[in-house]
Formats: sequence, structure tokens, C-alpha cells
Amino acid sequence: MNIAIGIVALIIVFNLLGFLIGLAFRLAILAGIIYLGYQVYLKYLS
Repeated sequence: MNIAIGIVALIIVFNLLGFLIGLAFRLAILAGIIYLGYQVYLKYLS
């Protein structure tokens, strides 16, 4: 019984980690796009 609880807990932890990593990855991509857009904006409109 304890083994089953441990397996379920591991699955939940891995799902949370995957979600957080995916979220961080999406935020990093978004920040990169905003940064590049800002650089282009400065280059062509300054």
C-alpha cells in the first residue's frame, strides 16, 4: 500500500515539475520574443 502511495506521489511530483518547466520555457520564449521585438523597434525607430 505504501508503495502505491509513493508511486502516485512521484507521478504527481513529476507532473508538477513538467508543468513548471513548461511554464518557465514558455515565459522564456515570450521574453525572448519581446526582447527581440524591442531591439528591432529601437534599431528602426531611433
